[in-house]
Amino acid sequence: MLKKGDMMILISNRNQPSIQLGTWNFHEIRLNDLDLFSDYMGKSGHPVNLWSSNFPYLWSLSQSPTGKVLWKIVNEMLVIFVRTKKNALHLQCLPFGPGDREKLVDVVHECMNYCREWNRGKARTRLKTINEEQLEYLKHSSKFQNLFVRKRVLGIERHYSITQLLHLRGKEFEYVRRKINKFYRNYPTAVIRPYGNEDYDDLIKLNDIWRQTSGTKYSTIYDTGYYPILVKDQQDLKQKVLIVEIEGNIVGMLVGSVLPNGQSWCALRKCMNNLDGISEALIIHFVKMIHDIDPSIELLNDGSDLGTKGLSFFKEKFRPVKNLKRYRLFLKK
Repeated sequence: MLKKGDMMILISNRNQPSIQLGTWNFHEIRLNDLDLFSDYMGKSGHPVNLWSSNFPYLWSLSQSPTGKVLWKIVNEMLVIFVRTKKNALHLQCLPFGPGDREKLVDVVHECMNYCREWNRGKARTRLKTINEEQLEYLKHSSKFQNLFVRKRVLGIERHYSITQLLHLRGKEFEYVRRKINKFYRNYPTAVIRPYGNEDYDDLIKLNDIWRQTSGTKYSTIYDTGYYPILVKDQQDLKQKVLIVEIEGNIVGMLVGSVLPNGQSWCALRKCMNNLDGISEALIIHFVKMIHDIDPSIELLNDGSDLGTKGLSFFKEKFRPVKNLKRYRLFLKK
């Protein structure tokens, strides 16, 4: 039986676990783990396209007061855990690494069982999020239905076609084209450029303004904690940050990158809400940048709409080619 207080801090380096919880040793996530995570993600044989499993998000989550991100190698797979403020232990997402469907299910089950024993009387053990594509993969396992139950969570994860957004052809993209043309017509001095370190304070101010205006409409968007982390550590996280500037004032920003799974993502985006078309112009500029970096990239993961009508309407304008429901996994009793 695990002792809930059985936690010991050890020497913190990659070759030696930094935290012991019960009988298992864990590593606390660090910035220099990026290449390790990328390597395991790239070797995965199952879908690893969940927005909230990307390393920059995991890193920023670990810097927030809500909990700590831990990882452990189990049967040659990298498993990502979250330790909450109440000392409960959960899986954040599906593990990364090589292996077939049955191995993946076995590793998830073993790790969730360990978490359940640790969490007794504290919280119901969960794997926090998988998307619909990952669920379909797992459902073909001979064991999955007997081991787990699933529950829908708010939001649909949106994945755009890079090729479609490069060309914006046809009536289905008429709205986006019109918005972009209107933006540049109304703001001819607008410039979209790369971020510089001297922009940091202005980006923090932009986020403060956004929270007081647009942010009041989207209470489900909880990126206040990880916004400054993604911006501050963008170089170490290998992220690209784009700035929209009008007459010396920063009025919009976007963070994103190419991913180790061969696709791309938009980590976050903030724009002044009174500049019609700015978000559309920024996204299409980012898509062109991604294509210039790697023409083989096919998809842009723009994350979930979190069940918010306004966000859902906005993201649907880009005609997602994948609209993936999100789920939470629990162990069967």
